[in-house]
Amino acid sequence: MSLRYIIDGNNVLHHPDLASPRQGRDPRFALVDFILRHKLTGSRNNKVILVFDGYPPTTTRSESPENTEIIFSRRETADQTIKRLLEKSATVKNILVILMRLMKRMLLT
Repeated sequence: MSLRYIIDGNNVLHHPDLASPRQGRDPRFALVDFILRHKLTGSRNNKVILVFDGYPPTTTRSESPENTEIIFSRRETADQTIKRLLEKSATVKNILVILMRLMKRMLLT
């Protein structure tokens, strides 16, 4: 059984390993590379969907690496986009949603 990880990308971008991407490098793509390089999703069959607030930059690379997808929420928040993705999915039991704000709140209470 493969899993899908849906990650609110803006909430993860402040990780120490991603705080200083190389000059001129988009930190969103540094995040994708970090996830893939460290095999954070386990199996190669698992898919990562990174959701970012707002619109894509005009200088964004046109394709995502294998088993990754980058979504920009455009006029809605990333949280709203993630909620919509979950509502449209037929198999939510195979989806892990990573929202750093929510995880921080849960750990502090």
